[in-house]
Amino acid sequence: MVKKILVLFLIVLAISSITMQIKVQATSFDSVITDANKFLDDGKGDNDKDPENLLVGQKAAKEFSSMVYNTLLTIGTIIAVIVGVILGVKIVTSGVEEKAQVKELLVPYFVGVVILFGAFGIWKLVVEILQ
Repeated sequence: MVKKILVLFLIVLAISSITMQIKVQATSFDSVITDANKFLDDGKGDNDKDPENLLVGQKAAKEFSSMVYNTLLTIGTIIAVIVGVILGVKIVTSGVEEKAQVKELLVPYFVGVVILFGAFGIWKLVVEILQ
């Protein structure tokens, strides 16, 4: 008799735990559906995404890029002019053998200047296209 009561108790316990698990899973599934619908609704609405705020951010980014561009271009130009003046003075004041050495230095100098201004030109072009 005790065995029958114990088996009956275990069966009731098993059935109740299964139904509780089904309820928990149904509740969590409903929660997932609710959260998904809320997510989709948030994406459709205006919310706090003001187009004016986006334009202000773009303007600040453009100003920062312009500041960095102008600063680096100025520094690069100053260095290129200083090195050009030094090479020019060496050519004017040096002898025949030293002029040959300075002329050999002019090729990398001109290549560097072309790369410098070409890179800044590409940077400016890309920034303007992206804006």
